[in-house]
Amino acid sequence: MGAVRFDAPRFVASVAPNPPLEGALAVADRPSRQQALTAQPAFYNRPMTDRHTACAVALTDDFWRRVAQDLRRFAEHCADGDLSALTVVVPRPALLVELRDGFAGAGVVAAPRGVALTDLTQEALLRFGPSQLRSELACRAELFAVLRRTAWLAQALGGPADPWQLAGDLRALVAELLATPATDSGSRFAAAAQSLYAGRAWSALSQEAQLVAAVLGAVRGDAHDPANARPAALRRLAGQSAAPLVLLPRPGPQAEMELLRAHWAGPVLDLSVDWAATGAHWARWAWPELTGEPAPAPLPERAVPFAAAWQARPAQLIAATTLEDEALAAAATVEAALRGGARRVAIVALDRLVARRTRALLERAGILVADEAGWKLSTTAAAAALMRWYDLVAGDARWVDLLDWLKAPAVYAADPLKGEALQALEATLRARAVLGGWGAIEQALRHELAHASDEDQPALQRASQWIGELAALARQTRNAGRWASQLEALDALDRAVGLFASLAQDVAGAKVLAQLQRLRAEKAIEGRYALTEWRAVLADALEQAEFVDAGTESRVAMVSLAGSWLRSFDAVVLVGADAEHLPAAPPADALLPTALRRELKLPDAAAARRAALVTLAALLARSPAASFTWQSRRNDAENLESPWLARLRALAAAAGLPDPVQPAAGLLAAHARTVASSGEPMPAPAAPALLPASISAGAYADLVACPYRYFALRMAQLAPLAEIDEDPAAQRVGEALHRALQRWHEAGGDSAPPDALASLQTQIDAAFAPLVDELPSYFAAARQWRHWAGEYLHWLATWSAKGWHFAQAEVRAERELSLPHGTLRLVGRIDRIDEWEHGGFAVLDYKTGGNIAALKEATREPAESPQLAFYCALLPEPPALAAYVALRAERAQFDLHTADDPGSLAQQLRERLTNQLNRIAQGSPLPAHGAAEVCERCEARGLCRRAYRVDGTGQDEVALERVSE
Repeated sequence: MGAVRFDAPRFVASVAPNPPLEGALAVADRPSRQQALTAQPAFYNRPMTDRHTACAVALTDDFWRRVAQDLRRFAEHCADGDLSALTVVVPRPALLVELRDGFAGAGVVAAPRGVALTDLTQEALLRFGPSQLRSELACRAELFAVLRRTAWLAQALGGPADPWQLAGDLRALVAELLATPATDSGSRFAAAAQSLYAGRAWSALSQEAQLVAAVLGAVRGDAHDPANARPAALRRLAGQSAAPLVLLPRPGPQAEMELLRAHWAGPVLDLSVDWAATGAHWARWAWPELTGEPAPAPLPERAVPFAAAWQARPAQLIAATTLEDEALAAAATVEAALRGGARRVAIVALDRLVARRTRALLERAGILVADEAGWKLSTTAAAAALMRWYDLVAGDARWVDLLDWLKAPAVYAADPLKGEALQALEATLRARAVLGGWGAIEQALRHELAHASDEDQPALQRASQWIGELAALARQTRNAGRWASQLEALDALDRAVGLFASLAQDVAGAKVLAQLQRLRAEKAIEGRYALTEWRAVLADALEQAEFVDAGTESRVAMVSLAGSWLRSFDAVVLVGADAEHLPAAPPADALLPTALRRELKLPDAAAARRAALVTLAALLARSPAASFTWQSRRNDAENLESPWLARLRALAAAAGLPDPVQPAAGLLAAHARTVASSGEPMPAPAAPALLPASISAGAYADLVACPYRYFALRMAQLAPLAEIDEDPAAQRVGEALHRALQRWHEAGGDSAPPDALASLQTQIDAAFAPLVDELPSYFAAARQWRHWAGEYLHWLATWSAKGWHFAQAEVRAERELSLPHGTLRLVGRIDRIDEWEHGGFAVLDYKTGGNIAALKEATREPAESPQLAFYCALLPEPPALAAYVALRAERAQFDLHTADDPGSLAQQLRERLTNQLNRIAQGSPLPAHGAAEVCERCEARGLCRRAYRVDGTGQDEVALERVSE
């Protein structure tokens, strides 16, 4: 690329503007040509005096056979009937198969040469391009270096800009300008701006457009820049080609097609879509803008022909309430089409997330999906293994990112201790609540190593080795700076964790490595790259590449809407057909004003919208069955269908037809079948050998709430790891308050009234200080409980006036319970024991932020909430009083909820517990029969799978049936 200057040259008034370019829409959009097409049934719609011939083809089921016949007639006129002399340019490679099949259906043996537009451009570049062609990456990096030094750029673009992204957008726009048929794009740009601004000074043009003009001038002056060399080579190829050329219609950007049409030396046949002759399909009446009519008939007049066409070939409109229901409905529709005999079914991925879920459901049912749409390489797990390292470095080893990255299969894959080391690291982070920071993680591991058993030492040592290596690599990555240094830091990471060798084993990983190799080939690129800038370079390299799994062959194909152009399918299912995705909003153009873009005849948002509609209509016109799905609600808000579908509903209403929208629930009910799940009832395991030697109050509460919960969490020890709370957690706040009250009472704070408030607040501050240091959001909770201290002292004075005084806090107690098969230890920790001046003691259990109504219910039904009774059973003699103490900071409220007759409660609990554990020891089952409120918060709900069962008979609802292909 030549030198870029941003000192805005003046326009030259004497430069005449070029003739306007053809529009960015399909050729059928021009009213004059459309009138000729509809008026003349003959093959040629325009004479060959200027070497250009136009022909329109209706989008009927035999479209490709008709194309083959028209090409044979064209060859008779300009190539003595020799079809092999023709060059047919198709917009996408997939259409070459359709073209070949069309010739076979028309009985043509000698087919013409078919070539995709991208392949023809590459051929031109190889034949006529410069011998030393610069890479697109090097040109973009050069522009990036200029842009990051441009002081006014952020202000001109309305805020901070990503120079790397801006460099890419600029080069894409300049390439779009250079790809036009005219060779003097710079003069055209000047003339268009001058025409638009009516002779006003250059300063009237926006700074963004001035930037485009400067970059355009620099690129035009560099013959080795690919943005300039590619269209120049294509012009030379066209100018030296005398063979007849056939251009298939293409919606969307037309620049390269227009270039071939303008410069091709031989005769050109320009095929287009005859929408007027495709009027038998309801799309013609639903979207009259397809035909380019300046004044389409009003909706009520179109309703009659629409109704006739709709009833002949209706489409399904399916509204779902959730993503899962939409995916299930789409999968069920595909399955029904296959069962009905469809040979080729397309899933059009408007919403990629729903499309992925649909594919997963189909493959679970044994229906493979050939993914022709492909996915951005950046969305693959292989790319994530690379990019998450940079997130880890930028976030200073945030614990979630660290564990997520280490769990990737490509990281430390060859380490035999990976599983044990990862488990030890996660347990350490969770146990010590380490939120992140390389130093904090290393310190936590050193502490664990100092107290670990010989059995746990190897795993902890390996985890500590990892963290030491990664901390050093993170520093190297953060300080790398230059292009080559960043690649060296990436190589060092590979040597440490074996990243590249693991990626090479995966198809997507191999493409990631290929993109890295492109970056390695540009080691000569100068300039420094901050961590965020280098991450942007990598992310863009992965975003530009697509991963397509070409190894799957199936009757079901997943395609993009653009990729469906002129394809033949027996049924299509468009997933995600809401207002957000159909049509998809084009990216905002921050570089050129819309008026200037239109003056230059470049496609704008309206052109992109029309191209999408043309593609959709073409797909529907040639598909016997079509279905649209979308989510009618998203994030608890109404989610509207596509405005194009809304028009269908309006036409149906005007024609007196029923609303074509049906709920997904009804469709799923029609496709569902109830199957016996191999006689599986709700789980009720028996495990006498797993009966523990001790039981706590919490474990016994699990047994009472749901025996299966007790089995899974306590007997099978499947309890989840402790969570690290990054927001203030009620449990940790309660623990801090417990510590503050314990220290204050043990220090005699309640016996020194003048200093009681200050000393209690000091203890609260000290108890919350570690939490606030760890996560500043705990500060609000600390302040709240500090203000609460005065009300607590007021309650305490009332309690003390009744003769009760603090005795102990956090009392650990245990008691043996004799069973026929042995003994069982009851273990627990009592929050507080107070003594009464008249004799006897009280067991108190703190409840912070609890539900007062629930506490009252717990004291009325101790068998269902046995915590107080369990604490009473731990003690050698029954207390005189047992109560929950409700501590509520938000209302400075204190309530005492007393259980009746603690001695009887303790005795009843011991008897009930003895009977229950005896039955378990004798092999009695432990069924899953928890109440709904227990199941909602149960960590074992994924094991019993109660939410997925219709009832206790073991019958499930299955939405999909397996289809033999």
